[in-house]
Amino acid sequence: MPIPKKICLACQALNDQVHSDSSKTNHLSTHGVDFAHSQESKKKPPVSFLTIEDLAQRIARGRSTIYEMMNVNNKKTYDPLLPEPVHLGRNIVWPSDEIDTYIEERVAASRLISKGKKM
Repeated sequence: MPIPKKICLACQALNDQVHSDSSKTNHLSTHGVDFAHSQESKKKPPVSFLTIEDLAQRIARGRSTIYEMMNVNNKKTYDPLLPEPVHLGRNIVWPSDEIDTYIEERVAASRLISKGKKM
């Protein structure tokens, strides 16, 4: 019976060839990393969530303003960059890593706008 072939995620993204276990050295020379990088070495850290109160404090907005920012029909305050909430039972929460990314994007955008005004 033939050995099943594994697909390296990096090669799959590049539409590269299928690697078998016997081609580890070729893969190592191509990508500079061990073949097992796509399987075992990437364990995600535990996800933490923010409640609406935590989110309000984090982004310095009120609860009602956050809900307005989520409302697509409210053209004045809608923010398409705000991550979608996750429903856990009766609770609405936001993944903290997505909120961190949102804050970084807003800061970067603000700095670009302020640099544009100075020119």
